[in-house]
Amino acid sequence: QSKRKKLKEEKAAAAKMNATIVQHLTQLHAIEPQNIPGYFEAFMQQHHFQAWQHLSFADSFAIAEGNDYHNNNTFLTLNNISLEAGTDFFPLNFSANKQVSGVAAPALNEAGAPWFKNLSDLLHEHAHDSTFDYYAYCLKESKRAAAKGATALLFYATDLHLPPMLTFRAFEYNDSLPIPIVFISPKGWQKTQTDDVSEIPIQVSVSIQPKAFHSVNYVSVINHHADSTLLLYTREPIEGLATLLSLSDVLQKQMQLNYVLIYQPYQQYHLAATGLFNRLETYHALHCHYAVEILADTNTSANRSSQGFYTQLIQLPIPNNNNGQTNKQYITATNQVLPCKQYLLTKNCLAKSLNEKTTVIQDIIQDVTTQISTYTHHETSKP
Repeated sequence: QSKRKKLKEEKAAAAKMNATIVQHLTQLHAIEPQNIPGYFEAFMQQHHFQAWQHLSFADSFAIAEGNDYHNNNTFLTLNNISLEAGTDFFPLNFSANKQVSGVAAPALNEAGAPWFKNLSDLLHEHAHDSTFDYYAYCLKESKRAAAKGATALLFYATDLHLPPMLTFRAFEYNDSLPIPIVFISPKGWQKTQTDDVSEIPIQVSVSIQPKAFHSVNYVSVINHHADSTLLLYTREPIEGLATLLSLSDVLQKQMQLNYVLIYQPYQQYHLAATGLFNRLETYHALHCHYAVEILADTNTSANRSSQGFYTQLIQLPIPNNNNGQTNKQYITATNQVLPCKQYLLTKNCLAKSLNEKTTVIQDIIQDVTTQISTYTHHETSKP
């Protein structure tokens, strides 16, 4: 009777979990992507999970991304032809933020007017010299031009076959010179239909400004007042989030650890870069020891490995209705901040039916439950 009762309870629990996963998958597929964070928040509120802070599940952050010149105040017009910033030209990182107009011929550099400098010969000469510093050369020429009364300096090249030797250095902006300084690509120069001796009207303006990535993590906390904390997160808005939310009942009962559940929508940065770990310690006195990430297929190698990465490879069975056999779809694990297991849901998995996806998610949940026991044993066995 005891065995029958236990088996009955296990079947009931499996059926309940199955229904929960199906419900999440169905509802997440039905709502617009911009409403998915609201779904996460509503679920957490309904189940009385702890909010991030001040009754909010939103954790806003900003990440400095250097400097950027793509704005309405950066432009270049030569011979009455407008060039496109980033494609036809870009400022150099020691350019002044300034607007200048004038008339000049490329072959004539006169005080009180913009100057031109053709880099084609230089680029040919040093095309195979990896030690030549083009930026140092351009800085030297820019200082000389500014000292001799140039109001702007326009470097350019004419050979379409040479690889680009100069780029905009977003993290090295230093407006050390008093004049605008830009580089015009060969395609940009061709657009101007300019010869060396004809005077042409010039309008050049540079505005290099700090750039930051602003976004939000959605975070909930299950604090069992344990010594160690497991972080579970996903950037995948349907299968990944359905897995995360379906784990919540398990996590509330597994009291050996604290848990932090995170939905990180469509973001290019690792959680550590967002400053989340520091804020967890500040607001909740929680220090994360382990992590579980659930991803969709990112087209990266399943066996990716590099310095600083902790990598695991596991296999989850995915039923195949066509032949009744079980396929093994690889789900890899990489994380460069915390010891982590990362489940990468493959394209094959995402194309499966609702029932088959449910089976995969159940396997992930069972594996995470096993990991919780492993982490707990590891912590309690420390001297």
